[in-house]
Amino acid sequence: MEPFDVTCPECDSDISLNNVFELTSNKKTILNKIKDVMYKEKNTNKVVLKIWNLKLKFFKNCSNEELLFYYNSAFETNKYPYCILNYSNGYKNCLIFNYTNKDCCKQTPYIKIEDFYINRYYKPILNSNLSREKYLSKKKNELIDLIKVEINFLKEVIRYDKLSINDKIQYIIKTESDLNKTTLRIWDMKLEFFKNNSLDKIEKALNIGLFGLRNCPYCEKYIGHSCTDCPIKLYTHKGYCNNTPYEHLCAFLENLRAFNFYNFNEKERHKLIRLVEKEIKFLKEVVDGK
Repeated sequence: MEPFDVTCPECDSDISLNNVFELTSNKKTILNKIKDVMYKEKNTNKVVLKIWNLKLKFFKNCSNEELLFYYNSAFETNKYPYCILNYSNGYKNCLIFNYTNKDCCKQTPYIKIEDFYINRYYKPILNSNLSREKYLSKKKNELIDLIKVEINFLKEVIRYDKLSINDKIQYIIKTESDLNKTTLRIWDMKLEFFKNNSLDKIEKALNIGLFGLRNCPYCEKYIGHSCTDCPIKLYTHKGYCNNTPYEHLCAFLENLRAFNFYNFNEKERHKLIRLVEKEIKFLKEVVDGK
């Protein structure tokens, strides 16, 4: 006789009534452990990796009934610190967004975990060697593999976050193929960097060439050919960014360097931000062909 099915109050998952009491009375369920880490650990990156390693350990050792009971609720966004911290601001400060330039974890391994499905009503078809237990074991191994891929991806994201602004730009130039999107993304990164970092950190980045040719995807490709086919030259009919907002930005930076950044203060930061915003507006016009 098939056991009576009820719905798990935590994740809307069906589960055998025989096992409900045993699972819900567990003093340290995977969900409780996740909450403990989220409340006790202050470093968001450490929290994220600890939580995913907890999930990995749990699903490696769980029973099939526990797999059915927890596989949905363990991956809800309210168990994901990056989502909790960044949902309200449109993910603009989310490490994953900064790494992929896609919100809601699009084009990341997490999407496959979201799509992961277990047929809890699975029954072996005629002449099939895949029993219910073997089916669930197979699904458990699939889930474990997906979690491992997600953990490796998150480690890459955290390594990227520790890079300097210059190194991040170089990484993006080397890995992205769309020059227009890459250029706009890099300028948006610069703008956020100037808005959210100390004057000392900004000065250091400027001193090592934040606006150099190496940090411009268009220059990397076109400057060796007198800017021929560069979208900016095609738009302005002038090479080397002449008669563009970039000229005013370069003049501002030259003035700062002439005085060895002696006058670089909050007032100068705001000037720099305004000049960068004008350049971004101009580049959007170039990309849109207006």
